[in-house]
Amino acid sequence: MKYELGDYVKINKRWKNVDDDLIPSFDTTDQYFDYIEAKGIDGIDCVKLRKITCDEKGYICGFRKGVKQSHVLDVETHDEFSIESEYFYLRDQEYVDVYLVATRMNCIYKVSKEDITLLKDNGGM
Repeated sequence: MKYELGDYVKINKRWKNVDDDLIPSFDTTDQYFDYIEAKGIDGIDCVKLRKITCDEKGYICGFRKGVKQSHVLDVETHDEFSIESEYFYLRDQEYVDVYLVATRMNCIYKVSKEDITLLKDNGGM
């Protein structure tokens, strides 16, 4: 089902921005390598949006296609012109399509299609 602007809906989950404090910071690539070696991982998972439960009602007020949900931070070593350099890059990026739902005058939530229940159609306005 495709929702239209102005549809009155109920949402049971929404996307919430994850605090940046959960992602470690590094001053040098050596600190990064020490961190991933100590953890025994291949890269650092950086989650930007996480689903949380809620019980709200509101109106569809927009749609966003391809909102970044997560990615993995990694380092690549590059040998160009006999000068070795390392740089950070993002891989395994995940995107989600979201509806924007206005629940109160000051709240607009990002919500996935599967977390929306139609309560009243806007009547083809």
